[in-house]
Amino acid sequence: MITTIESEKPLSAVELANREQQLTRRQADVLAVIRSFYRTNGVPPSIREVANVIGVGNTNAVMTHLRPLIRKGVIRHIGKMKSRSYLPIVPEGHCPCCGLRHPWSEKP
Repeated sequence: MITTIESEKPLSAVELANREQQLTRRQADVLAVIRSFYRTNGVPPSIREVANVIGVGNTNAVMTHLRPLIRKGVIRHIGKMKSRSYLPIVPEGHCPCCGLRHPWSEKP
């Protein structure tokens, strides 16, 4: 079963960076693929697309990396979509597509 950290307060950039430091190299690679694809296409990658980029032949191998990323709080599972349902978490006030802080993404 995949659990998410939905009830947590929004993360600061420092808190997110601390969580990312706990990732293995392969988990960091998977997170980079998800962020890059989301930034480029505006939707998260499918599990198959992640598998192709990281060079594994089956989607179960990708799932072994996605589950810890969710537990560590660097991605979230949005549930309704089956394969494109893993979104990167961005710090509060940052753009969800590119992860940068834009003037228009600031709260008034």
